[in-house]
Amino acid sequence: MKLSDSFTKKLNQEQLAFLQDFFLHCPDSFLPNLMLKSFPANVTLMSTDDSCSHIYILLKGRLQGIEERASDTEFRFAEITAIEIIGDFELFSQASARFITLTTLERSLCVMIPAKAYLAWIKEDAHALFIRIQMLVTQLMIQSRSDRKNFFLDNRARLLQLLYHECSLAHLPEDCRASGKVCPPRGAMQSGTPFEYKIRDTRNTIAARMGCSVRTVNRLAAQLYDEGYISLVRGKIRVSQTQFALMEAELRNCMML
Repeated sequence: MKLSDSFTKKLNQEQLAFLQDFFLHCPDSFLPNLMLKSFPANVTLMSTDDSCSHIYILLKGRLQGIEERASDTEFRFAEITAIEIIGDFELFSQASARFITLTTLERSLCVMIPAKAYLAWIKEDAHALFIRIQMLVTQLMIQSRSDRKNFFLDNRARLLQLLYHECSLAHLPEDCRASGKVCPPRGAMQSGTPFEYKIRDTRNTIAARMGCSVRTVNRLAAQLYDEGYISLVRGKIRVSQTQFALMEAELRNCMML
């Protein structure tokens, strides 16, 4: 299937390469089912118990997985980054409703496909199905490895790992292909030189991601500040390049990277 100009003019090389490979043997008649859509931050793409109306191919951005049935409060348990296919777990398991809620953490770009059309096509396309199986197996391997590591971590190490992950994402530049401009790293705030990274998440969000209380996050943030791993500016967590290097060294020393 040949992608239309509405795709080729808006996507970068990596995004186009994935779509062209995934839809390599897809008939041209399937093209009208593909809709490219941009979502701002804090938008709910799907909610627990919703019907499985669409699947999403996340081409840019990050999503947050939320378990709403675990307790009286939301449990934010997973972060999904591009490039990934979202929403077909339920189709493959023949479930009639969504298992989890997914929201955008930042501006995100997706291809939306009607669920029925997607399932009817991929069942007949061995090449696309093989790619999808590879992606699912890779997800399971990464998650199993992460679960084994996290099982032995204390909350301090979990916070250090979370902050390192956020700063690592900040090193990735925004896609400025359309404007032709050179953009600063995401999350970076220039405070003199070198760059200093501002952690966007609130203490409540960090606590939800770690599975602990806000009081614990506050105590650990104060501890990491005393140890020189972070700076605190009006309560906001910031990490300099030197502090980022210190985090990386400790995590590697503890074999958490």
